[in-house]
Amino acid sequence: MVIAVVIAAFGWHFGYFTTAILGVVGVVLILLFMCDSPQSAGYPPIGVIRNEPEPLSEDKGSVLKSQLWSLRNPALWTLALASAFMYIDRYAVKFLGHLLFTAGQALHHAGGVRHYRR
Repeated sequence: MVIAVVIAAFGWHFGYFTTAILGVVGVVLILLFMCDSPQSAGYPPIGVIRNEPEPLSEDKGSVLKSQLWSLRNPALWTLALASAFMYIDRYAVKFLGHLLFTAGQALHHAGGVRHYRR
């Protein structure tokens, strides 16, 4: 809905610029607040907190174990959600024209929840 208001106020070019700016802001926030380990955030390692001995050798484990670890990785989910949210532009372009010209709705209404006339 924000993009529809921007397009109505400044033109369709700014709809793409606004989306790009929001994407860059999201990337900057991810880079600022996502840490890869407790040590990078200034905390001691997990093994030290729990008083566990450090492993002697690194065990590679199975492929299934690695895949399950990947599914629990927050960086992967962040990337997946960012990719999913990029489809908002695609569907806005796909449905906005239909609502604008066929249904006779205003631009800011077409960018919001779809309204149907019976």
